[in-house]
Amino acid sequence: MLARKLAFSFSSRMGVMVLGMITSIIVARIAGPVVLGTFSSAAAVVSLFGLMGTLGLNSTHLRILPGSQNPESAIAVFIILKAIFISVMMIALGLYIYSLSSNSNESNEYIIILIICSITIVMDQVSKIGIFTFNARVERRKAELPSVANTIIASLVKVAVVAAGYGAIALAYSELAGAVVLILVTVYMWRGTSIGRPSMEITKEYMVCAFPLLFVSISQGVVQNLDKVMIKYAYPGVLGFTEVGIYTAGARLGAIILTLAAVVSVIFFPTFARLAKNNEIEKIKQVLERYENLLVYFLMPLCILLVVFSEPIILLLLGEKYRASAAILQITTIGFFIFSFNQPYLNFFGAVTKKLILIVSVYLIYTLSNIVFNIVLIPESFSGMEMAGLKSSGAAIATTISYVLLGVMVRVLGRIRLGVASTFSKYKKEFAILFLLTLAVSYMYHIVGEVTILHVMVASIIYMLSYIALGLLLCRVNSRMALESIGKIHPGINSMIGRIVK
Repeated sequence: MLARKLAFSFSSRMGVMVLGMITSIIVARIAGPVVLGTFSSAAAVVSLFGLMGTLGLNSTHLRILPGSQNPESAIAVFIILKAIFISVMMIALGLYIYSLSSNSNESNEYIIILIICSITIVMDQVSKIGIFTFNARVERRKAELPSVANTIIASLVKVAVVAAGYGAIALAYSELAGAVVLILVTVYMWRGTSIGRPSMEITKEYMVCAFPLLFVSISQGVVQNLDKVMIKYAYPGVLGFTEVGIYTAGARLGAIILTLAAVVSVIFFPTFARLAKNNEIEKIKQVLERYENLLVYFLMPLCILLVVFSEPIILLLLGEKYRASAAILQITTIGFFIFSFNQPYLNFFGAVTKKLILIVSVYLIYTLSNIVFNIVLIPESFSGMEMAGLKSSGAAIATTISYVLLGVMVRVLGRIRLGVASTFSKYKKEFAILFLLTLAVSYMYHIVGEVTILHVMVASIIYMLSYIALGLLLCRVNSRMALESIGKIHPGINSMIGRIVK
């Protein structure tokens, strides 16, 4: 059942991600780095303020609602607390925009985009009330359909406005159009949901649980948005917007890897909360091992290919003006994979009450390190001290280092608390095979010279088939487990996989 739900979430989110990526490619190619960077900078600033509308409450709802004795009352408490948090967020955004409007250094265009993005994020946060309730109940279709509708409308409008020659303000309005659809579909899906009377006892439970988890939500928001904000303010004017555009374009292509992490987060969090409550640690361990196995056999080789062929991919999709985004794609792909690899461990420690102090400590170190690395690597100077001045590349490096540090911490905790074996010891043969195949593909890439998309496709197919074949020959137990996990998704796939692993 978990595999089926994971498959539906992954397929729907993958569809959303692919559509969003195609839209981003079209927008980036037509509009150029400056327009893309102007919109992305404003959206990142507003997203940081948007953390006030969450503050750990969404994750708390995922944890409490599945095991609540009075779910209707829990939903009521969630709605009230969410309304309070959103109100605080709106006040903070209003004060920030008002103070910025008196600053002559900021253009009217940028302030208008900030206002539109603020309205958009308010609608998004309101929609999260329904979406996270559906997620907590593991009602995958209800949770995914609003986001699908949002992406479709926003993408269509974005393509239309950039094709018509409009700029960053029109992009902001496109996101607003998607948010309107998001909230309408969520309200429609909400029909029939029972809401009880809020109780003080459940309210206290939410507040106690939300306090440590707010560090988690703040950390995630800071790492996802601070880099773009810092680039913009470290390099004012067109240069800053251009660098943000280059960074956004490269990171957006690599972000497809995060689709699996996002699905895993909303599926595993309530699942781990339920299993941990029943002290079924062995089942949690089995889920973690199966997930890791799938990533080693399917996601890791795809990430390696994305890194190796980053330049031809960027040039083909975005054009010469985004050549610098190739390095961003390479660096962020590594970071995103590491984050996806360790997402279930973050879910486990976040879902188990006794271990919340551990995850809070981990996320504090993770966030502070990200802030420090951004300060050191992005600007040319900070408080009179000379810094690296790497601009967008510095942001990518800072984010990836933070992901590596986070991964090391949660893996160590995972081994201590769950007794999960070392990844390297379990998959050393697979790593050796991948290393040799990567050397061969890299060598061919360099001797060919000018690489076309046909070269990339042929090399990728040969690479993946060779890896799976060698896995079946040399690492039969691990490769069989990976194929059987894929086979659980659908009976037809299971039948085909059964013939392969016989």
